[in-house]
Amino acid sequence: MAKSNKKAMEKPEQREAILDAAFRCFARHGYRRTSLADIAGEAELSRPALYYYFRNKDDVFHALSQRINASVVAAVTKAAIEQHGDMEARLYAVLEARVSWAFDLLHASEYGRELIDEKNRLCGKASAETNARFTGVIERIIERGVAEREIALSRLAMKASEAAAFIVDCLGGVVGEDVVTEQAARQRLRVLTRMFVGSLQRAGR
Repeated sequence: MAKSNKKAMEKPEQREAILDAAFRCFARHGYRRTSLADIAGEAELSRPALYYYFRNKDDVFHALSQRINASVVAAVTKAAIEQHGDMEARLYAVLEARVSWAFDLLHASEYGRELIDEKNRLCGKASAETNARFTGVIERIIERGVAEREIALSRLAMKASEAAAFIVDCLGGVVGEDVVTEQAARQRLRVLTRMFVGSLQRAGR
């Protein structure tokens, strides 16, 4: 069957149901121990029916990761639009939205660390594109902080774009390889935000 015809015959709701089933399997068994047979069984499908939608386990996980990326973009956009509170609160809200998927995985499964690593392995390009958009959001938050005299960026001898890229690079440490719980990740994110904003606050604030 031609690829275009196959896509036309796919049922979006069935595809989403398969991804939901796959997430349950990955959360229960981890990436390495989950098989296509597990996913098919969880979705109440035959193996041939599952192959109609996905070629292999990597294909399933990649699609699941794309769905996560889409939800991250939506969460970051929402946080960027709302922008309540002082600069620390505004920055934390957006940073939290960016790494919320990792928090969710660490909370949902004892295999959260493994799932985070696999997502980064399989979706490096998509993550890079998401990061590029995210860096722009952080840059605008910094520029607003400077304009409203909440921070003095001159202390870093950096442009807003450079400072934003630096913060995004630091996020890797928030969910680094040694972080295995949601609580630990959230604490690191709070410390990162407080250190950045606190070091740049103007005297008297």
